[in-house]
Amino acid sequence: ILGRDNYVEFTRLGWSNPFGLRKRSEMQRVVYTLEDGTLFRRYWPVLDTNVATEYQEDVLLDHVERFTVRYLDLTPQGEWQWLELWPDVAMAAVPVWQQRLPKSIELEIELENGDIVHRFYRTVVNPWS
Repeated sequence: ILGRDNYVEFTRLGWSNPFGLRKRSEMQRVVYTLEDGTLFRRYWPVLDTNVATEYQEDVLLDHVERFTVRYLDLTPQGEWQWLELWPDVAMAAVPVWQQRLPKSIELEIELENGDIVHRFYRTVVNPWS
């Protein structure tokens, strides 16, 4: 997971590939981001991208005033804290595959008309840590 307060990027399992007909992983790299009042979902056809790899883009919502993301962390000291950025600066020296994941991700979408959508998502345990 890589994230800021208005952007989240992660790899997820479960990208359907019935009968293995496509030469690709069942994992998918995904980004949710707000740009000029539009909430986008972007994804790539492969996990390991380079500068020439183009992403696919879907418009999820128009007329969005605010899109915020926070990350719930349980520190090694046993303290719960909400963070605006992930990974935390303290994890910068840890290889990505050994970094702990946030325990939960909170999304809040405020539309231009004032309506608010608020969601929490639990994450899994990092199998490599």
